[in-house]
Amino acid sequence: MRQASGLVLAFLLLGLLCLGLFLPGISHVPPIDRDESRFAQASRQMLDSGDYIRIQFQNESRAKKPAGIYWLQAAVAGLSGARQAIWPYRLPSVAGALIAVLLTAGLGRRLVGTAAAFSAAALLASCFLLVSEAHQAKTDAVQLAAVVAAQGVLAQFYLARPAGLALVLLFWLAQGIGILVKGPIVPLISLLTAATLAVADRRAAWLVGLRPLLGLPLVALLVGPWLWAINRATNGQFIGQAVQNDLLSKVFGVQESHGGPPGTYLLLLVATSWPASLFVIPALP
Repeated sequence: MRQASGLVLAFLLLGLLCLGLFLPGISHVPPIDRDESRFAQASRQMLDSGDYIRIQFQNESRAKKPAGIYWLQAAVAGLSGARQAIWPYRLPSVAGALIAVLLTAGLGRRLVGTAAAFSAAALLASCFLLVSEAHQAKTDAVQLAAVVAAQGVLAQFYLARPAGLALVLLFWLAQGIGILVKGPIVPLISLLTAATLAVADRRAAWLVGLRPLLGLPLVALLVGPWLWAINRATNGQFIGQAVQNDLLSKVFGVQESHGGPPGTYLLLLVATSWPASLFVIPALP
């Protein structure tokens, strides 16, 4: 009983740390990034028009991301009654960052123990990049929550930790939510991780435990209705534009000045992951 109450207290303190880092300035700081303004404006137009299938930015179709993040932002803005302000459109990012931190602690306990898991979660909560993303009405914080869930469950199965149906459902739910928020990024990360481990270890039997015959229909049930609706509403143009103009341009080139020579992001890690980056050099050996 004492151990359980101590664990609950640890999660509460971790949640308070997150809120103390993510909420200050959320209603007063103006839009930080041009993409944030576009996401918030498109979500507001979705709310104003009542069209929750097509995504519009001013008079143009915004065929870049699926509708998931716009649904979340529009729902919060509608419930808040403050659709003219920026802060309600940022709350899904606050929630995504909070969930990512709590999942790091919860799933990490089964992998590295309670102390290490909560230390990692606290470092994630306080890192510069996540605090910044939690203050912006974009996709990245929500996507991070889906990535942490999926990778955390993969680790449980890979290390042969006892994993029940709840973790299986969490993995596939993370895939579906990830697709609805930012397309195929989360499935690609999971697939690359699983394929790399299977090739390196020359074994893949542990992947059967993820129950793909159960999970894939669940993902299709989550994603399929909107894909069908947007394909019908735009005569198939949305998906084609999203793949060609957004996904492939990122894979095969530099988009929106996000490129850099090899090693750029490794060097930026010192600032973007601060203070966790303090542990990188001693961790190298």
